[in-house]
Amino acid sequence: MFSFQYHSPVQICFGYGARDTLGEVAGRLGGKGFLVVDPGVASSPLFKAYIESQTALLAGCFDKVEPNPSVGCVSRIAAQIRSTGAGFVVALGGGSTIDAAKAAALSAGGSPIEEYHSGRRPAGENALPVIAMPTTAGTGSEVTAVSVLTDPARGVKAPIGGPALLPRVAIVDPEWTVSVPPTVTAATGMDALSHALEAYWGVHAQPICDALAEKAAWLILDSLEQAYANGSDRDAREKVALGSLLAGLAFAAPKTAAVHACSFPLTQRFRLPHGVACALTLDRFLEYNTLALPEKLAHLARQLGLEGVPALAARIRTMKRNMSLPTTLADVGIHEQNLPALVAESFHPNMRNNPREVTPADLMAIYSSLQETH
Repeated sequence: MFSFQYHSPVQICFGYGARDTLGEVAGRLGGKGFLVVDPGVASSPLFKAYIESQTALLAGCFDKVEPNPSVGCVSRIAAQIRSTGAGFVVALGGGSTIDAAKAAALSAGGSPIEEYHSGRRPAGENALPVIAMPTTAGTGSEVTAVSVLTDPARGVKAPIGGPALLPRVAIVDPEWTVSVPPTVTAATGMDALSHALEAYWGVHAQPICDALAEKAAWLILDSLEQAYANGSDRDAREKVALGSLLAGLAFAAPKTAAVHACSFPLTQRFRLPHGVACALTLDRFLEYNTLALPEKLAHLARQLGLEGVPALAARIRTMKRNMSLPTTLADVGIHEQNLPALVAESFHPNMRNNPREVTPADLMAIYSSLQETH
């Protein structure tokens, strides 16, 4: 027997053309908004035309979000939000943009962002409302109460978490993802798959999240490679976007586990894109966690149309190869002499959410197994 709680107050607008609901949503919030967007999105003709059509709703714009947003970047955004007197924030972009916007909305209505980073101050509910509009299918940040930021001064990449980080509305339009390059499609899609699987096997997994995770994993396994190979395939794009959204809802309560714990040093020290870092260890932790959850993970594999966990792990490895993602540490310039530091820096708090305890020796074995193709 067990008990659980699930709460998601985020209004979701999903589907082709969902972007056209922004005016209606913004009208309910009142006043004018502040747009947060990354440089690539801001310079794209498609997005530029859309942004220009929404200028009546906006009091200001920040278009220099970093790929892995820092506390300094968030502080600059928050200062601009305060200076405009905006009543809400619109985040248009990938995970980094949405994370930065959510954190800036918190800081604009509260304390300096450094006070919240790494759990030093709770993020309660005192934040400006956020409308999150993802332009990639992978972040999940549009429906989670988490923002991952880097503090270069302390050399730390860590999440802020709390009710204040939940967007008020998520507008998910698969049309935005049609122009996403194949490399980004692959990386963000594997991040979403990691969200689904870690939600499913995490220590705090629960039935509602399990159901969301199963559906998310099925959609991504079914369609990600097609979206990678043919970005204009609207059906594949829609399925991957929906899979990413459901995966975000799936891990919002259980959080992520060892895969994401390991992704932080892979990104921070070795500069791997976040989704690539997650994909690197995903199949290895699936195999590692089978000893802790043999029946549950075998059930998941069957639900995904595969004979068992070995077949699911092999399927993930095949996906990585088919989408030209790295499958070994050597592929990304990480060698044996780097492993002790990598192991030491991988013990992020997310590691405690793994269903099977991970020791330094265990993790060294996992990383060593990644030195050669499985």
